[in-house]
Amino acid sequence: MLANNLTGVWIDSKKAVISRLQGDEASLEVLQSGIEGNERIEGEGRPEGRFGGQFIVDEQGDEMRRKEAEKNFVEGVVEQIKDADQLLIIGPAHMKSELETAVCSLTPPAPNIRAVESADSMTDNQIAEYTRNFFGRPAPRHTVA
Repeated sequence: MLANNLTGVWIDSKKAVISRLQGDEASLEVLQSGIEGNERIEGEGRPEGRFGGQFIVDEQGDEMRRKEAEKNFVEGVVEQIKDADQLLIIGPAHMKSELETAVCSLTPPAPNIRAVESADSMTDNQIAEYTRNFFGRPAPRHTVA
């Protein structure tokens, strides 16, 4: 039985690229995460204290805000791919594992995760090609008029 909706997702903390193969149709969608590495929080600054100018860093709060932003991003990606029949997850960092965990926690019918693979940064076209090769689909033919 041939699956109708084959999907590959390349994900890191900056963006997710979703490559879909449905029958003879192929599509590509890019979702930006909006997660910033070192963001300045309003009000954070150099307060004057008894020991002169000091810089207070809220590392724990920063980490919690980043984790919450990652969670929201992964939930947004899951919302886009939850109708997939077969799923390939690729990426360079921990976000691919976060996505795998989120997909596994979906109530059935959930996508069947075929593989979770490490991959360095790739262009959108390389991601589409990787997905086609993984699922054994030929590249679409382009006709010249």
